[in-house]
Amino acid sequence: MNEAIQDRVANREFTQSMTDMCYAVAASMTMAEATTRLEAERVPFAMVVAASELPDDEHAVAMGLFEESEHPVAGHVRLPRHPVRFGSTPARLTGDAPTLGQHTEEILTELGFADRITALREAGAIV
Repeated sequence: MNEAIQDRVANREFTQSMTDMCYAVAASMTMAEATTRLEAERVPFAMVVAASELPDDEHAVAMGLFEESEHPVAGHVRLPRHPVRFGSTPARLTGDAPTLGQHTEEILTELGFADRITALREAGAIV
């Protein structure tokens, strides 16, 4: 076999074995343990967190990626802030997400169905 090809094959095999070893070691550690070890060795890295973990991620919170508010049903919630920060006109959350059926009467009335609301509610078609 050509030496250059053999070197590439050997490099790919070595890279795969190192990757397998890193995965095995990482699987045996918690994120906190891995962070401590990697920082101690001055290895550049970044942890990937699941979307569900982001609202409680120390770094994401410190960067101000979330806003907190009181929702009438859900209670205290932490929500993603607006993705863009404007200098003169800051974007902010202005209200809570509506609860199920909160605006049903207003919408049906506006659409001309005010006389059917009671029947629709009794039939279980709306809440």
